[in-house]
Amino acid sequence: MLDHVPTVGVWALIAMVVLGLALWLLGRKLARPGCAVAGLAVGMFVGLVVADALDAHQSLPIYLVAGGIIGGVLAALLFRVWMGASLALFLALAAPAASLVLRGAPPPAAPTDIQQLMIDTTRPGTAQRSPQDLWLIIRSIYQQQTQHIANWWRELGSTGWTIVIVAATIGAAVGLLLGLLRPYAAASVQSALVGGALWLAGLRGLMAVYAPDQTAWAPTSPRAWLVVLGLITAAGVLLQWTLWRRRADQP
Repeated sequence: MLDHVPTVGVWALIAMVVLGLALWLLGRKLARPGCAVAGLAVGMFVGLVVADALDAHQSLPIYLVAGGIIGGVLAALLFRVWMGASLALFLALAAPAASLVLRGAPPPAAPTDIQQLMIDTTRPGTAQRSPQDLWLIIRSIYQQQTQHIANWWRELGSTGWTIVIVAATIGAAVGLLLGLLRPYAAASVQSALVGGALWLAGLRGLMAVYAPDQTAWAPTSPRAWLVVLGLITAAGVLLQWTLWRRRADQP
């Protein structure tokens, strides 16, 4: 069984568990440096989008570095504003996704061809690929997933659109208000949810590799997974505010 699992895949699952637990337990404590890292990631993604729009694949590293630096610096300097904006965006995505899961029409996962493409990048020989080859892989994943989401949106229908728009509006308003007034509470919510999702997915993957007979406990429906993730998120928030209570939400 293990012979069919790439070593890099196992290490990736272990990294997901470790990173997820760190965020889940220490997200509030690491709010400020985590804010800068999040700004760095968002800035790099913006740089990727701009490079793709300009078809500047040869200058991709420049766009990624510039976007990352700008995003990281702005996030670090505008901590409270960043927490408000990030939680607003976070809940604007999470609220409609949860609503659609409860309705029985969950958002789409990555198509099979994208999943296979991502697996291919971990195989031996990837390191010898040229920067242009890696750029084409990244661009293909980005474009295919964008098209996949666009197709899903068209098939959702007017009722689904209404649910998404209303839930996203409410989530964004609540997230912005909470983030501006209580930035560390916003950091706890985001880190507990993201961290919980990471270590839960990583643990599930490791059990599928090393103990496949013990995976029967896992939920089998999106609704069940939503409930489990909600409980894990609530537990993470409570733990963070129990462990790090010395300065209650003072930026």
